[in-house]
Amino acid sequence: MTTRILAVSSSDTTYFPLLRDMIGSFTRHLPDTISEFGCFDLGLDDDSRRWLAQYTDRIVEPKPHFGVSLPSDQSAKLGFLVRPFLREYFPGFDLYLWIDSDIWLQSPNAILAMLDGAGKHGMAIAHESERAYRFQRWLFLWTAKHFLLGYGPLTGARLLARPHVNAGLFAIAR
Repeated sequence: MTTRILAVSSSDTTYFPLLRDMIGSFTRHLPDTISEFGCFDLGLDDDSRRWLAQYTDRIVEPKPHFGVSLPSDQSAKLGFLVRPFLREYFPGFDLYLWIDSDIWLQSPNAILAMLDGAGKHGMAIAHESERAYRFQRWLFLWTAKHFLLGYGPLTGARLLARPHVNAGLFAIAR
């Protein structure tokens, strides 16, 4: 039986050059691995949609989820809210690979490991304690602020001390 794999990303017109480069790196390194590609249109212009149409006819506009309504100038945030609903937007696939539009693939190994992990264990995601991640003071302070405000001082501090995952690249079984 063939495993149907869908790679999914999202973009608006501002991030479209990054999406185009990501797709180029994908097609160079994984031409036979990924069954299809889907993209959430977070505000693409007509030229961007035309270019994208040569790689997929699965270009969809996301709906608001979790009761969150966003103004049109913040539609890029919908890219975060749609991730739990990939199966509903794109039914019929065995594995879903989310890949942010600003990822550039140098080697197929990370993607193949993600797909293998999701196939064997249900999900694979990148851990942020990887040696390639540099400490960024502003990001730590932003995260601390939102953990403390969102979860309170005790739980927020406990969560801040725990390892984090990166939602920009993951694979999940249907």
